[in-house]
Amino acid sequence: MSKRKIYDHYGLYVEQFFQAGRYLGFYTKDHIFLLVPDQSASQDDWETKWNWAQQLMRLGDKSTALYIPPLSGQRAVPIDGENQLLFQVPHMFAQKRLEDGEELQAFHQLSTRLFTETTSHFFTDRWCDWWGKRIDQLENWFWNVRKKTTYTRVDRFFLQTFPYYIGRAENAIQYVKETASLMPSFAKGSLCHFCYTPFSWVTVGEGINPVKLPVDWLYDHPARDIAEWVRYAFEEEYDHQQISTFIDQYTKTSRLSRLDRQLIFGRLLFPYYYIEQLERLYLQETIPERETAERELRRLWDREAAHLDQLAQFLKTEVSRWETEPKWLLQQKNFA
Repeated sequence: MSKRKIYDHYGLYVEQFFQAGRYLGFYTKDHIFLLVPDQSASQDDWETKWNWAQQLMRLGDKSTALYIPPLSGQRAVPIDGENQLLFQVPHMFAQKRLEDGEELQAFHQLSTRLFTETTSHFFTDRWCDWWGKRIDQLENWFWNVRKKTTYTRVDRFFLQTFPYYIGRAENAIQYVKETASLMPSFAKGSLCHFCYTPFSWVTVGEGINPVKLPVDWLYDHPARDIAEWVRYAFEEEYDHQQISTFIDQYTKTSRLSRLDRQLIFGRLLFPYYYIEQLERLYLQETIPERETAERELRRLWDREAAHLDQLAQFLKTEVSRWETEPKWLLQQKNFA
């Protein structure tokens, strides 16, 4: 990274670069900045996200980073081979940090003020439609691979595992649809993230609340973010007490209904990580990237039985201790 490039694009003098999670940051004399890959599909998509961020700031949010446009007037500039957005970190002095679950709930609660109520099915229909499209694409790949006269090692693995995972995906869609049929007619959504994890917000200093970046925000049901945090926790093998603690933190000031919890469980049923890696495997062109995706797929398959145990435990302890474990989940646990 060249200090000259930053000056040319933004007129800023870099004193020092630093790494903040997966992002590159730098100090000037008076401010801290972060360079963030531009994930927006279009200019309208970006303007919507930045409008949300500005509204949050007007409502009192002090932890969302300020977007800084380049001198050229473009949305982003190419730096190190990738279009990057520049954000100024807000001035936040050391303060008592909220717990992770509390911070996420506060973000959801504040951002609901940006939206009016919508039909509950708006959220669940969108989840199921998107899942269905991804399944359809993978099914087409599956049948094309089956037509081959000779199979690679990866092809054999795909043919072996895909029928199992498509069963999980279809059961997730059915579970979410059944839950949606019991929900009130209207619900209020919030700002969420495409795939929320404990590291979606950026820590730039010890004792300072994490910085929020609007690059991957979308309007959705708050259950989305909670579910994706738990999914990450499952894959990183957090113990159940850590997951329960996060849920308890989230519900300190706002309860989750049983139907909210069922939506969380429904999202967890969908095998998102398997499908994501499978898409990477068949869409990547370089051998190292394909090999990385293959290793991750095999790791997921090897720990599938443990993952189903995690799902069953979450259902009993965080959704409802009286809810019967679905028969298909029992069958899949035995299969795995």
